[in-house]
Amino acid sequence: MPGTRRQAERMQARRSPAIVASIAALLLVATGCGLADDRPASDYGTAAEALRALPAVASVDGPHLPTDEAHGADDTTATAFTVALDEEADAAALRSTGDDAFALVNDHRYPDGPPHVTISSGPFTGEVPVDTSTSCNCVPESENIDLSLLPRLLTLPDVSAGSLGEIGGTTQIELDDGTDVHAWAQEAADTAAETAEDSGVVQVEAAPADDGGPRYRLDLGAVAVSEAARTLHRAAADTGTEVVRAEITVEHPDSKHPDADVSDSVDSGDAASETTGTTADENDSDPAAEHPPVVTEGTLTVAEDADAVPAHRTLLEHFDDQTIGTFTVEADSGLSIDGLGDSGDLDDVADALAALADAEVATASADAVDDTLTAHAADADGLRAAARLVSSPDWPLESDADVTVKHTSGAGTGSVFRAADWPDHIELVAGLWEAGFTSVDVEEISHAADLRIRLGRSTGPDPRSDDGRTALVSALRTAGWDGTAEIIFVDDDHLAFTSTADGTAQEAANRLAGADRTPRGWEREFLDAWDASATAG
Repeated sequence: MPGTRRQAERMQARRSPAIVASIAALLLVATGCGLADDRPASDYGTAAEALRALPAVASVDGPHLPTDEAHGADDTTATAFTVALDEEADAAALRSTGDDAFALVNDHRYPDGPPHVTISSGPFTGEVPVDTSTSCNCVPESENIDLSLLPRLLTLPDVSAGSLGEIGGTTQIELDDGTDVHAWAQEAADTAAETAEDSGVVQVEAAPADDGGPRYRLDLGAVAVSEAARTLHRAAADTGTEVVRAEITVEHPDSKHPDADVSDSVDSGDAASETTGTTADENDSDPAAEHPPVVTEGTLTVAEDADAVPAHRTLLEHFDDQTIGTFTVEADSGLSIDGLGDSGDLDDVADALAALADAEVATASADAVDDTLTAHAADADGLRAAARLVSSPDWPLESDADVTVKHTSGAGTGSVFRAADWPDHIELVAGLWEAGFTSVDVEEISHAADLRIRLGRSTGPDPRSDDGRTALVSALRTAGWDGTAEIIFVDDDHLAFTSTADGTAQEAANRLAGADRTPRGWEREFLDAWDASATAG
């Protein structure tokens, strides 16, 4: 019963992505998408018998009523199946079973829609996807789950539940309560590197069942992944940090990671080809594809702000001869520093943090690569101090890098300008803060206006009231700005308009999806007050 024509089309499309558009066009011309469904008719009893006959199937429960809301739990027709696999089945039998189950679901017409097939093996489960393109015989939009990985997944210890990923995708794993996630990740990487041979990498994402502990994304089966995990854990131990997130993955040729060095190698050249859909012959012609590097990224935590930069330095030292991606080091205070930079970049970040601390301005985050920084100030004087500092000749970071300043009590993301440009905007933001409007984001834009001013009412006077409206209009008019500003209220119907510092409101409209675009009520009253205060047309 499993289809052959459409299954062949899927396999060919998977092998040759460049011809997908051509196949789709031919099929559309031949059948008329949405006008006819020429798949053979079937029924759920026939599907059950076909599922039981698949090579890796141990038992089939169904058809029964769906129990998952996503699959129509309120349906009154038995259209669901639960398929248990033989845990001793080999990869070839499992791959064939997966392909045939996908064809059973998608290559036939059923009286009440395609069957919902859940496949399980040990703690791992997966749903056979319903391909929404089948109704018009188009090239498939859905990728099947990868059952061929199960022999290797079933060897992983301490797994309480697992969700199978699609072909080339990630298997989600929940670990047993009490599992040491760091030790589990290292053991899994070591074991897979020793036993995988040429069978490829398996990408898993593992975390405790309560989702409250460390999370690892690993490409299991590459020797370099095992080595990188050991390096990461050694660096964390040397700095007293804790790994809360780690990604150690094979860098595939089409990923173009900026820090990837194709001279780094792993012992799984053919493995990468299996997970990315390329063939061994294709990889043989491309040294970078045959020996892709392994990239390590992650998030570590430290207790004190002063420990954040030294932790980055230690990471650089430990990963000196391995490819490293972006790491974030977070302190208990909330400070977050992103890298990867070199030692000079880290020196500059450390100097910037020290300068802001001397000015009694807290740093929320910094990036050692692009020199961006976010600072928190408690009042307008703190904002002025931060803005003058970052725009001074002595500022250690790049003058054209973005600096964001946010009020400690305000909502939103804060106001952001290039470091050198902050003097042009200090008094606009400071004036709004002094008037009580601390939930404000101001930034330069390159379309519609020169500035964007986003206002929230979670703090400060309420612009819907007479006093709040008067205070906001006064603060904006007093501070002023050059050019045209786009002023947006982020609450209610998202009133927005443009105006010069002394002009009337232009292009006023409510931007909330589904709302009446014509401003009414307090929005109309605010626009009237704004226009009444204008001194230019």
